[in-house]
This record gives sequence, structure tokens and C-alpha cells, in this order.
Amino acid sequence: PPVTVDAPVERPRPAASKPSPEQVRARNALRRAAQRQQAQQTAPTTPSGAPDGNPYADPAAPYKVDHVQASGKFPEKMLNTPKTITVLSKEVLEDKNATTLKEIGRSTAGVTLGSGEGGNAFGDRFFIRGFDARNDVFIDGIRDPAVSIRENFFTEQIEILRGPASSYAGRGTAGGAINIVTKQAGDVNFKRVDSEFGTDMTKRVTLDVNQVIDPTFSVRTGGLFQDANVAGRDHVTDNRWGSFISTKYTPTNDIKITTNYVHTDLSGYPDFGVPYYKQGNVPVTSAGIPRGNWYGFLNRDFQTARQDFGTGTIEYKVNEAITLTSKVRGEHSLLNYIGTLPQNPITTSPNPLLWTTTASAQSRYQNVDVWANQNEATFKLDTGGVKHTAVFGVEYSNENISIDRYAGLASELAGSPFTSNGAISGVNLYSPQYTNLSGFGTPSLVGNPTRYGVNTSSVYVMDTANWQDTIIVNGGVRYDGYSQSASNNTNFVK
Repeated sequence: PPVTVDAPVERPRPAASKPSPEQVRARNALRRAAQRQQAQQTAPTTPSGAPDGNPYADPAAPYKVDHVQASGKFPEKMLNTPKTITVLSKEVLEDKNATTLKEIGRSTAGVTLGSGEGGNAFGDRFFIRGFDARNDVFIDGIRDPAVSIRENFFTEQIEILRGPASSYAGRGTAGGAINIVTKQAGDVNFKRVDSEFGTDMTKRVTLDVNQVIDPTFSVRTGGLFQDANVAGRDHVTDNRWGSFISTKYTPTNDIKITTNYVHTDLSGYPDFGVPYYKQGNVPVTSAGIPRGNWYGFLNRDFQTARQDFGTGTIEYKVNEAITLTSKVRGEHSLLNYIGTLPQNPITTSPNPLLWTTTASAQSRYQNVDVWANQNEATFKLDTGGVKHTAVFGVEYSNENISIDRYAGLASELAGSPFTSNGAISGVNLYSPQYTNLSGFGTPSLVGNPTRYGVNTSSVYVMDTANWQDTIIVNGGVRYDGYSQSASNNTNFVK
């Protein structure tokens, strides 16, 4: 029989409602929390999967660092980066027990150290492939011009670039550059305390804690305490303390805001080493002089190195192809010491017991203040079969350096064999007789510091082109315009 079917009647649809910003943030936060939970559930249980692992290294092999921090300038893996780069991860630093940046220079090929020779500052003075790199030390990609003594308790990894690096690092980097990567807040809770006790009254404790406050905000903080002498050296002390705090805030999937602040304070008796025995072409300690001999003065010499720096970073991912980054850095450092440099040894006698040297005073009171801003835009694009990662950046920095020295060293001593410049001749190399010499007054500064001001404006473009992982080319162009002024209480030069 015939069947009659009524046509369907279209029902009115409710108007689509756009989610509020609060709903979008809540949804993104839940999504990130679910992703972190899934990552924790699937993470390996081996030590390489530790929650405080290096984010730049292979999780299954922490010694194998895959990327440097400047991923925009060097986006390819280390294996595919046409640059001579040595990277020491956190695990390498721990296993080497390298607690200062200076110890890294002693064991890295192509890097040598200066130790205050010729009146230069006694601090982290590096030479890379023979070129002075004292001003080519960077922290998180921003130049750190302070001649200081840098600790490693806040360090994630150390990157040493050897060879010309002006397009990456800017002015002066003829031999290479050193980049210190600081520890940053992460997405997994952990607590770690390390203690060390050893010979020569060595006591060292470090603390590292990361706490996720909510799915969008986390905090990482740490501290250091060390009280120690120096193995194999008489009288020399090496005391340190410091702290750091880092935060990460991700209000959306496309915006990340991080902050980082570090304070270090190092003190003790400075050690300028031992003289050189020219006739035998060896240090005097290889020619019969006890290795532990220290030629300073317990009643006069001292050393203080303090450093404070803070960094704020904003990263905005416009889309999958464009990322914008802006960094701001403020820093203050102090290097303050009076030390003794043994020089001009008299070693003509065949008997080492009769050898002498001159104990020359070295001193410095140096303040460094830095303000810097770095802005980068990273572009990822394809041209035919070639993938490009291009970086366009602009930088500005203001450096103010004040260097003074201590006066009156001659007036603190009396009689022969002291000379007018505060040096003491006739110091016995085998058994220094003036170590406990008294009669030193309170040291006073000259009061006429040399002040340097350096303003630098930079613009650069770098590109990495990858053709099917077969041919990879990295290149860049950079322009630095800077002005420098020098002055004291009576003169000014620009």
C-alpha cells in the first residue's frame, strides 16, 4: 500500500559560543598536565631518565649532548653542525668534579689559562687557540665581560666554540667563545642534595630543588656552601657560597616567560703559582722545590669575587614557522684582591736550597655593571627541497667597568730587602721565610680608578640550510657598532 512520509523539519541550531580567555587557559593547562603525566608514565626508569636531566642531552645517554643552547643559530644536532664545539654536560662536570669554570680550561684542548701574569687580573682569563678570550665568556648567550671566578653549581652545561665566531658571538671572538648554560625551572618535581668531604678540610654541600606550583608555573632553586683548603698547596683556602632561583610561566602553549637570578661569593687566599726554572725548562717544583710552597703573606693577602646577575626571557611562538624571543640581563660583579706573584727567580746555584725569588705584590679592585637586551626572530621555511632555519637579531649592551688598585704597600713594610714598589726580594724558594710576616697596615685604595664605558649595538642574520640531511650549510653576517670611553679623576678619553 502507498506510504506517506512527512518531509523532515529543520530544527533551529543554538548559536555557537566562543570560549572565554579563562576557559582557553584552563583547557590548555589541562592538556599540558595530561601531556606531562603521560611523559612521566612513559619515562625510562634508568638514571638517564632522572627528572633533573640535561634538556640538551640524549635522555638515554647524558654524556651525549645533542644540541647547544643557541638552537636558533645552530638548529641542527651537534653531529650536523659545521663548527668545532666542545660541550660538557652537567654529568661530565659532576664526574670530573669540576666546580669552577677555570678547571674546565685546564682539561680542554685548545684552551689555556692566564694567572695574573704581567699585572693582568687574577680570575677567569682564557686563551682559545692562542687568542685572549677574557671578554668572550657568555651566560645563556649574553656576553659576560666580568673578569671573575665562576662557579658551576648553577650550570647545566658549558659550550666551548673554537675558531672565529663573530657572526655568533660578536666583536673580539677571533679564537672562540665560551657559553655557560644555567639551570632552568622544569615541569617535574625533584629534590637533590649532594655533599662532599675530602682531604685538606674539604667540605662542600649543594642543593637543587624544582617545584611545579601549578600546570603553568614552576620554580627551581639551589644553593652552595664550601669550606676548603687546596690539595697540594700550603695555606691556600677556597671558600664559597651562593644561590640561584629560576622560574617558568607558560600562560598559553605559545608563550613562555622565564626568569633566572644567580649570586656567588668566593673568598680565600689567592694562589699565583710558582716560578719557572728556565735552565731546566720546567717549573721549579720539578727541580727539587716542594710543590706545596706558597709565597704569599698570611697577614696581607686576600681575595673576594662576588657576582650577581639576573635574566628575564619572553618567548612567543607566532606559528609553527615563526618564533620571537627577547632577553634582558642585569649584572654586577666585584673582583677584589691583594696577592703575591713570585717572579724573577735566581736559580744559578746548583743547590736548590739557595735559590731565591722576588715576591711581587698584585692587587685589584674591579667593579663591572652590565645591562643588555637581545631580541631574535627565528623563521623556518622551505625553498624547494631545502629546509631553512633563519635568525634575525638585534642586541644592545651597556658595560661600565671601574678598576682601582691598592696603594701603600711599601709603607706597610720597613727596611731591607723591601723595595719601593712593595716587592720583597731574596725570598727563599725552598723554604719561604716571610709567610707569617707581620706589620702590615690596613690596605687602602689609590682612589683614582680607571673607568671604562662600552656601548654596543648589533644586528645579525644567520641561516642554516639543510638539503635532505646530505648537505648542511651554516652562515651568518653580523655588524657591531660600539663606542668606548675611558676616564679617571683627571682625564677623559672617548
